[in-house]
Amino acid sequence: MAKALAIAALVLFLISGIDVATNASGGDLLPLSTMMRGMIFGFGAVALGTAAFFVSMNKGSILVSILLIATGSLMAIAGVVSTRGLTLIAFPGPVIFLFLGFWIIILGIVKSIITTRRNATTIFSK
Repeated sequence: MAKALAIAALVLFLISGIDVATNASGGDLLPLSTMMRGMIFGFGAVALGTAAFFVSMNKGSILVSILLIATGSLMAIAGVVSTRGLTLIAFPGPVIFLFLGFWIIILGIVKSIITTRRNATTIFSK
């Protein structure tokens, strides 16, 4: 279940990124404003990523941690690009997105630590 949630979070964010890329080239993949796209796909990815972390809390899964770190990294990169290297910080949306990306990265790192400790105690307890 946690793997499916983490994959869904990554897919939601990739759909948002593809939409941004097609809008930049003049196309229109999704007929949504930037704010609506960020709320639906961005916050949806954050919610699914956070849910994936808490669902897999008692289980070790390196795949979930990798997916969370990848999703968070892409969000943080998108936040920096949207703020033009933090020179445009008057609009809070991209800055919030940057910090949410860091949140997902932190969850992925914590998940990796939990998985490593769980595997280490399993090996040494045998």
